[in-house]
Amino acid sequence: MHRSNWITGLIVAIALGGCANGGPGDATPDAGGWTSWGDASSSDCYSGEHLCAGECVEDYPNDPEHGCRDGCGEPCTAPEGATATCTADGRCDFECEAPREKVGDRCECVPLTCAEAGASCGPLEDGCGGTLDCGTCADGTACVDGSCGCPPDEGEGNDVQATAHDLGEVSDQPRAEVVVDTFSLHSRTDVDWFELRVHDALDASNPDITVTLADAAPGYIVGAWYVCDSGVNSSVCEQGEHSTVAGRGCSAPTDGTGATTMRLQGECGGWNEDGTLLVRVMASAALDETACTPYRLGVVVD
Repeated sequence: MHRSNWITGLIVAIALGGCANGGPGDATPDAGGWTSWGDASSSDCYSGEHLCAGECVEDYPNDPEHGCRDGCGEPCTAPEGATATCTADGRCDFECEAPREKVGDRCECVPLTCAEAGASCGPLEDGCGGTLDCGTCADGTACVDGSCGCPPDEGEGNDVQATAHDLGEVSDQPRAEVVVDTFSLHSRTDVDWFELRVHDALDASNPDITVTLADAAPGYIVGAWYVCDSGVNSSVCEQGEHSTVAGRGCSAPTDGTGATTMRLQGECGGWNEDGTLLVRVMASAALDETACTPYRLGVVVD
């Protein structure tokens, strides 16, 4: 071979060898840091890029609203009952909303069970259009929000002083008596408030008030307070433990062996002792959750 032709061939061979290992046309990474994404037979992209419609584009944020990192800008779609998500490697995916579970490319509804819902009685929607029967309660109890307990009494809604059950109006002359016996505490958190308007007959004696709670389970706590319409409230607890929760009065626990009685005298620092008697019946932590026997509340004003 002629010397000049041999040199020309060597230069061509070196040039071809360099192209085989160093540019974006090769699917094998080199020291320049690029790598192949998508269809390597049609296009190879640098690191931080991916193939869309035959062209290399920059990676998107890994957000389903943009089709995830390897998408082409269109939002990811999800089947009914699912939410679109992105996988760690930048692909569109989805998560099913309870009680549905992922089965292939769709979400199938899996009915709830009574145990999963924490229900031990009553009907319950299973989340898939059906209804479960979670059982019945023993006599004397009722199903309340999926659990057996005492049925709410007719005065429910009187759990706070502002919505106390109205017992009407009485005067301290002649002697007046009010009795209610259809109320109960249906749970440890139930509270019953009552209010009674008291008029002073201006007979030179103050209203003498006796509050009795009978037939109550052990663990009930009864309180009674007098609130004056005017003047300085100096009402006195004469039987029971002195209390100022809602005025001036008394409180006492029940032991389940008989009636619990409190006595207080309305004193407003003047001639007129008009006021309101507030009574509260509540439970302590010792109350049996299934103690559904109605209590008997009596008030005597003399």
